[in-house]
Amino acid sequence: KVSVGSAALLLSLTGFLVSATTLSAIGLSSTSMSILVRALTLIFSCLALYKAALSRTPHVSAFVLALITFLTFYLLRILFDTLIIDRTLSKPDNVYWIWAIGASFVPMLAAMTIRQDNVRAIFPWVLTILVYCSLIAAMFGTTSFSADGGVTSADIGRISLSSLNPISLGHLGVSTIIVCLFQIINIRTSLSLISLVAIIGVILGAYLMIIAGSRGPILAGFCVILYIFLLKGIIRGYMVIVVAVPVLYLGIQFAVFIQETTDIYAVSRFTSSGAENDQSVLGRLSAYSDAIRQTKDSPVFGSSLEVFSTGYYPHNVILESFMSVGIFGGMLFSFLLSYVLWRGRLIFNNIPSCSWVLFLYIQFLTGSMFSGAIWNSTYLWVTLGACYALLRSLHQSEAH
Repeated sequence: KVSVGSAALLLSLTGFLVSATTLSAIGLSSTSMSILVRALTLIFSCLALYKAALSRTPHVSAFVLALITFLTFYLLRILFDTLIIDRTLSKPDNVYWIWAIGASFVPMLAAMTIRQDNVRAIFPWVLTILVYCSLIAAMFGTTSFSADGGVTSADIGRISLSSLNPISLGHLGVSTIIVCLFQIINIRTSLSLISLVAIIGVILGAYLMIIAGSRGPILAGFCVILYIFLLKGIIRGYMVIVVAVPVLYLGIQFAVFIQETTDIYAVSRFTSSGAENDQSVLGRLSAYSDAIRQTKDSPVFGSSLEVFSTGYYPHNVILESFMSVGIFGGMLFSFLLSYVLWRGRLIFNNIPSCSWVLFLYIQFLTGSMFSGAIWNSTYLWVTLGACYALLRSLHQSEAH
C-alpha cells in the first residue's frame, strides 16, 4: 500500500531525477518541471503530516527533541542571514527558505510518518525509476558541461547532463547499484521481470558511476559496503569482500579502457587526487579550514550559512552545522546523524526488506561530507526521516 507519506518519499527520491534526465535528453530546460515536482512533493508531504496529526498520538523522543531544536536553530540562522542583517549570500534569499523548508525539512518530517509496508510498496517503483534515469543519463550524457545556463561550455572529461552535474550523476549511478543489488541479493523465488531490470540496472549504474568521474559518490558506495561488512560481522561479511574485490578489479579495468578510448577522465581524476595542483581537493580543504575558523570565532551562535572567504557552503554538512549554528547546534546535528548510523543495525537485522533505505542514507551521508549543504541535502534528510520511522515502528512492535 502506497500512502501519501510514502508517495512523498518516492517523489523526494526520484521526482527530480525523472524530470531532469528526461527533459535534458530532449533538449529542454527542466526548471519548470522540477518546480512542479517539488510542489507536488510538498503537497503530499503536508497531506501526510496532516493525516498523521489526526490519526496518531504525538511521540516525543530524544531524537525528536534534538531534531526540533536543531531545525529551530537552523531556521533562525536563515532568518538572521537573509532578513535581519541581509548578509550577501551566493543564492537569492528565497532559495534558502524554499529548499530548506519545502524540499528538505517538510519531506523529511513526512517520511517520519511512513510504515514498513509503505517502504516495501515503493521499492519496485524506486528501482524502476532509478534504472530508467540511469539509462537516459548513459545515453544522453555528455562531457560538455555548462555552469551558466548554456551561455558557455567546456569539455571537462566527465559525463553530465544540462540539469545534473557529474557529482549528481555519480550518485545516481551508486543509488541504482544499491537498490538493484538489493533486489538481486534478496531474490527468494524464480527470476522475475523486476530482477531482470535490476541486473541491467547494476550494469548501467556502474557505467554511470565510472564515466561521471566523481570521487565522492564512489567513496559513498565503498562506505555502504563497509557498513554492511560491519553489520554482518567478520564471518558473514567476508562474502561481501569476496564479491566486491573482483567487481572492483573489473571496474578499474573498464575505467582504464574508457579513458584510453575516449575523452573521459575515468582514472586520472582519482590518481591525481593527492596532487598539489588538484584544485578540487585544495578548494575543499580550504573551505573546511575556513569553516573551522569561523566556528572558533563564534562558537556559541555560529557565524553564517556560508564560508566568508568563498561565499559558498563548506561542502561538509557537519562542519557547516557547527559553523552556522554553533557548537551546541552542531552537536545536535551530529547526534541526529549518528543515531540512525548506530541504530541502523536494528533495521538491518529485524526488517531487512526495508534496509535499502538505510543503505541510501549511508550513501548520502557520506556524500554530504564532500558536497552539498544542509539546506539542499534533500536525499540525506528524507532517508534520515524514513530510517527513523522504521526504527520507531520496531519500537512500537516491541511495546505491543
